[in-house]
Amino acid sequence: MTTAKALAFDVYGTLVDPISVRRRLEELLGEAAAGVAELWRVRQLEFTWRLTAMGRYLDFAEVTARSLDYALAVAGRPVSDAERAQLLAEYQRLAPYPDTVPGLRRLAAVGYRMAVFSNGTPRMLDTLLATTGLREFLPEVVSVDEVRVYKPAPEVYRHLADRLGRPPAEVRLVSANAFDVLGATNAGLRAAWCNRTRDVFDREALHRSGRACQRRWIPTVGGGLGNSADVWGRAPRTWARRRQRRRRRAAQAGWSATASRSLRASTTWQPYRPAIRSTRSPTSGARYSATGLANCARQPCPPRKARPHPATTPITASARS
Repeated sequence: MTTAKALAFDVYGTLVDPISVRRRLEELLGEAAAGVAELWRVRQLEFTWRLTAMGRYLDFAEVTARSLDYALAVAGRPVSDAERAQLLAEYQRLAPYPDTVPGLRRLAAVGYRMAVFSNGTPRMLDTLLATTGLREFLPEVVSVDEVRVYKPAPEVYRHLADRLGRPPAEVRLVSANAFDVLGATNAGLRAAWCNRTRDVFDREALHRSGRACQRRWIPTVGGGLGNSADVWGRAPRTWARRRQRRRRRAAQAGWSATASRSLRASTTWQPYRPAIRSTRSPTSGARYSATGLANCARQPCPPRKARPHPATTPITASARS
């Protein structure tokens, strides 16, 4: 497996916590702050999807402001113009996740070219990177504002690859948003999902989404970016040694090279012979998987001596007695 040559990081929800604005909201709204912060973020994303579906565009700063107005209206907690401006200013000072800086430092040590790729406007991103101290790890900023359409439209991911001067297959997007990961793989990029909310990835959408199902591996970073270098930031030599070990084990078990490659991950969406928890049908002798039909082997099994099924075995006179 070739390692991605360049890494592009989503910002809001991946590197910085958009819900951290709740601390400022608590000063103004009290107990209603948590609900307003959550609704602000949800409506922010929903507005971008609506605009993209309608073929319209408003920059992310305007979308963020309108989302705040909506969340405050739902909560029935109006604020003054000065307080509204303070809340919007907080979005330029969102707190990074605790693992963001250690994870970026480890990946920088590996030697990747790293960039920011976000729905935010260039001005918003420049201010945020400066206030959080992430600029030293992420010198390049790519914004969807340059193409005036939001994620997960395919053109924004192609624009990212063009800006980095790399083929799409040599760029890996790192995002905590599943829709972002699916959009990237659909456009031909690699991707890694940073599961910050302990959510379940929509693998059914991955399986059905055309080109996305052709991506052989979407790694999941469950412990934050601090574990990212251990998951998909290894040097190519490490992956080469792993491939060699897999091939040796496959040869010892009698699997073909194609079958052993398909065992790399459960997200390959290719039929394969499971190494464990598999058995044979007592009637047909076909191999099936105890983990479900999605993982069953489609290749014909080696010849095997037929054995009668207990339910169809005739009962002899001696057995009756």
